[in-house]
Amino acid sequence: MVRFFKWFYCLSKRLYKNAAFIIVILLIPLSALAFKLTVKKQEGFFNIAVVNEDSGGIGDEITASLKADSVITDIAEYKSEKAAVEDLTSGKIDVVWILPADIGERINKFAKDPGKNTGLVRAVITGEDIKTRLVGEELFGAVYPFISRQFYLNCVRNSGEFDLSQLSDEEVFRYYENFWSEGELFEFAPPSGSLGMRENEKNILVSPLRGLLSVVVMLGGFAATMLFIRDSKNGVFSWAKSSTRVLISFAAQFTAALNISVFVFAAVFALGVNTAVWREVLILFIFAANAALFCTLLGILVKDLNIFACVATFLAVAEMALCPIFFSFRRQHYPQLIFPNTYYINSVHNNVYLLYSVIYCALLSAALAAVYLKRRRQV
Repeated sequence: MVRFFKWFYCLSKRLYKNAAFIIVILLIPLSALAFKLTVKKQEGFFNIAVVNEDSGGIGDEITASLKADSVITDIAEYKSEKAAVEDLTSGKIDVVWILPADIGERINKFAKDPGKNTGLVRAVITGEDIKTRLVGEELFGAVYPFISRQFYLNCVRNSGEFDLSQLSDEEVFRYYENFWSEGELFEFAPPSGSLGMRENEKNILVSPLRGLLSVVVMLGGFAATMLFIRDSKNGVFSWAKSSTRVLISFAAQFTAALNISVFVFAAVFALGVNTAVWREVLILFIFAANAALFCTLLGILVKDLNIFACVATFLAVAEMALCPIFFSFRRQHYPQLIFPNTYYINSVHNNVYLLYSVIYCALLSAALAAVYLKRRRQV
């Protein structure tokens, strides 16, 4: 045990003398600070210009709803369409939404004949992509309550089961409003019912942080592997057998992953996106082992330092794209299982993925053991 701690100390000391590793460490508090400031300022990912031509009417209510309930967008009111379009062209904003002066009449026409294309709101965009579609959902959420009210009125007025001839529209709407629930329509919970989600984890701006920090851990592992490859070329470990160098390589990567994991652990708690302490320690330790095994095996396959740097860069980008950091789509489900990040991110609240992470660790350990035994027989 004393020998183990001596190795851990020496390898850690060597890592902290490397500038690349220090930069990776610094990425963690900088990322946490950036996310903290982002959440504090309540800034969104997209900038939307709203031109309300229905001043004093429904347009005011829709605009107020957009400002109050906006999650991923920053809403800015513009007096004229011309000014908004100019800022759109210059790239200051992403989309222009124009609420026409007769938006109330358009909603009534749409409610009476949904099949007819009435065009409730006019949107000016530079191109249709996932960004415009995503923010369009937020616009629909603000307009829908007014459509719903009109649908309700038409439905009960035209129903033969009700005689509402003695009631005005305002009185009919009163029944609609009395049945409105202030509670949440959906309750979000992780697959493991006993593991609750903290409020910060539901924040769309903070939730990707854990995934991004996992990428930083992998970058630390890649940096440690590159350092080991360089040291091997320089003959630092020439005293050790070929099979022993496999174990030293894993020890170096595991030491790097553990050191970075300490900072990740602190960042997760600082931002309040943590689960129980014991679970955070467990999943981080398993992830550190998986990351170290992944980097060690990659270092065995790619021994040239320049090629390894290119491969590591590609894998870091692939992790960002495939792992469930920002989005998780069905078609990327199987490719993302290659990376240890996937198991770490999903095992926070999912015991099934916690089991998968252990199985993943066992498979990589078996592969590393096979390499060790093969080299030992060659001696």
